[in-house]
Amino acid sequence: PILNLLQASETGQRERWTQTILRGEDEDLAALGEAARRTGALASAAQSGQELIEDGLSRLEVLPDSPYREAMADVGRRLDAMIGQFAE
Repeated sequence: PILNLLQASETGQRERWTQTILRGEDEDLAALGEAARRTGALASAAQSGQELIEDGLSRLEVLPDSPYREAMADVGRRLDAMIGQFAE
């Protein structure tokens, strides 16, 4: 989400966010996270993650059925559910 925020920011704002990141102070980082949510950068990153998970799950289908394949698919589905809350 932070890369999406920086990419979408104008030059001056990008420089301010960069300095915020480098300082690493909790209250600054909270503002950075809120900006990522407010601008849609968080949702965009979550959607990208979900697309990658979907691709990974579809690639598992070529493997023979096994407890290992099911376990990997389960991890993907759980991760998708966790990320999904940020995609909205």
